[in-house]
Amino acid sequence: VALQQFHISTATGEEKSLIRGNLQMDFDAFSPKGGGSMAANIRASLAHTDLLSIARDFIPKDLAKAYPTLPLNAHIAARGNIDSISVDTLHLFVLSEDKSFFPAADRMMLVKQGVADLKNVIVHPTGDYLISAATFPTYFIKDKDRIPEIRCQLDLEVFANHFAPALGITRRFVGTEPLSPVTDAYNRQMMDFLPKKGIEVTLVERKTMDGGPISASRVRALLEERKWEELSHLVPATTLAYLQERFA
Repeated sequence: VALQQFHISTATGEEKSLIRGNLQMDFDAFSPKGGGSMAANIRASLAHTDLLSIARDFIPKDLAKAYPTLPLNAHIAARGNIDSISVDTLHLFVLSEDKSFFPAADRMMLVKQGVADLKNVIVHPTGDYLISAATFPTYFIKDKDRIPEIRCQLDLEVFANHFAPALGITRRFVGTEPLSPVTDAYNRQMMDFLPKKGIEVTLVERKTMDGGPISASRVRALLEERKWEELSHLVPATTLAYLQERFA
């Protein structure tokens, strides 16, 4: 399908819907490992009546009655396929809790330095409301026998109901977690919960090096032995400079 500078409009009384933009895709783009591709840049303004007509089978009647008469405005920009999608803006959240080897302020600084050349990446601290002792205290447990006890409902509710709408987040990316059972359990609960809130979850395969996953624990072990050459293959140049300045 190839639609260049298309323009679609409808009119119902005083209300009007307008969809315009560019779309090029093949349907294999939505098949895992299909190898297809998609490029879309679409702006839409959907009138109240058109929106309810399209979504009437998905919106509860009480919500439909209470839905405001204002139009729904949207901007969709994406490139790639179901396996790899490029996004216009990526919000990167850095854990704020000071419960690890590196201070939270230093982690924030290093992440910002590491993505400074990526203009579409915005770095945020999680603060007290995302993966924190207040919203998700069991995230910080160390006892593997207590993994079934983890409770992350409040954390996911806060993200879905507050963070996502405020920042326009429609997809959350998380990495596979072969080393932390708690994070793996969190990911699984997230993949079950967030799609019900209209937020897709994409699981990204953890990057490996020399047969093992890259992880903070691996970096700390190499740092303890001051193996700078091996560390240079696992961390960004900005992080390596920080480690050498602080620990050399």
